[in-house]
Amino acid sequence: MKKINQCLFVIFIAILPVVNAQPNDCGNQKELSKILTENKQLKNTIRQLKQQLSEQITVKNVTTIPINTKQGMQYKTARKTLLGNGWQMVTMKTLPNGTPVCYDYAYSNGCDGFYEVEDCSGTGMGFCLMFFYDGDKTYLKIVTSGGAPADAHIVSWKKIGTEEIAAHREIVSPEKLY
Repeated sequence: MKKINQCLFVIFIAILPVVNAQPNDCGNQKELSKILTENKQLKNTIRQLKQQLSEQITVKNVTTIPINTKQGMQYKTARKTLLGNGWQMVTMKTLPNGTPVCYDYAYSNGCDGFYEVEDCSGTGMGFCLMFFYDGDKTYLKIVTSGGAPADAHIVSWKKIGTEEIAAHREIVSPEKLY
């Protein structure tokens, strides 16, 4: 809302000459309201601009992207839905030069592009941990079971902040790769 008000102020300053006024002519909110209500065309223009600014700012600063996953849902389906809704996968392991590395430290072709996977247990229920990012400040932590990501199903998910994601990311030494 602060950003919208700042934009409206800039627009207001720009249109003052149109209504033959100076900034100091509009000393308080009452005087400003009077100028706006006396000029219906100006009032309608400002209302339209406010609506357009509101829509643009809302789109740019999305705070809630739909998750649309369900417990038991196949991970491949959930992943496709998340990416389609605007979530971005987080590359969890990289070489020092930024090249993505698979969760099992195999070279890039070993994980079928599932770079968002931090790790998989490999035994028991075959739990895996994946991460997505909303482009703002929210991360989505997903736990699956059933083995490798291509075969896994959603167990749970949770939104987390930037401080928690840092503990999960890893820069991999090339000697660890096989």
